[in-house]
Amino acid sequence: MILVGTCLKNEVGRVLKQWLDHASQWADGIVVLDDGSTDGSADLCREYDKVLEVHTQHLPRSEGRDRQTLWDLMMEHSPEWCVLLDADEIFEEDVSIPFLLSTVQSDFSGSLSFPMCHFWKSKTHYRIDGVWHPDRVLEEGRIVRGCKGLVYPSHVTEHVSNVPYRRVAAGYEYESLPIMRVPGIRIRHYSFIFDDDVHRAKYQERMQRNSDAYSWAHHIDPDANYEDGMQLLEWPDWWRDPYTLP
Repeated sequence: MILVGTCLKNEVGRVLKQWLDHASQWADGIVVLDDGSTDGSADLCREYDKVLEVHTQHLPRSEGRDRQTLWDLMMEHSPEWCVLLDADEIFEEDVSIPFLLSTVQSDFSGSLSFPMCHFWKSKTHYRIDGVWHPDRVLEEGRIVRGCKGLVYPSHVTEHVSNVPYRRVAAGYEYESLPIMRVPGIRIRHYSFIFDDDVHRAKYQERMQRNSDAYSWAHHIDPDANYEDGMQLLEWPDWWRDPYTLP
């Protein structure tokens, strides 16, 4: 069983329908943790036959806790594979995730990572400058085998990996899973394709809720431009030979 899981809040005006359409094409089931949406996101998810469960909560944001809750919900369905995507992350078209997973050795216990293409103010171009370059975000896993023994650091409120960890000792000691790179399959990330007002609100919200915001948040500045060194590439062009490891 290939089970997709996501945490979301108020995604109707973004790409949620496209995300649900896409995941429904190849997943055996979808589990959603809705963080108190007020725009009908949960109702839209329930319209899809592949959505097995929509769990709604009304709690302050805490990424580690929320990802643990989602993982526990997914484990109730005993999946062989868990695909952990944000609700604005969509694999490129004409890619068979079931075929990909059928080629993974049975004893592999790590996570699969993919180049992440961050689209900028449209669905036609993605960024390849600085920290936005897809090869620089290849280390973040999105698919892992289902295992009830894996956990998230539930005490951490921000910047928690999509895939879980191994707990190596009592308390707050965790070990990341080994990573297998899949450089020939890309994920389209649509978080920054919306109008400037929405984008600017997202930027300000991130600045306010992160104590270290000023060290990294400028990377999502909605007013970034080519004079700042921004580089865009038209989709579906590749920045390199897709069959060559970076």
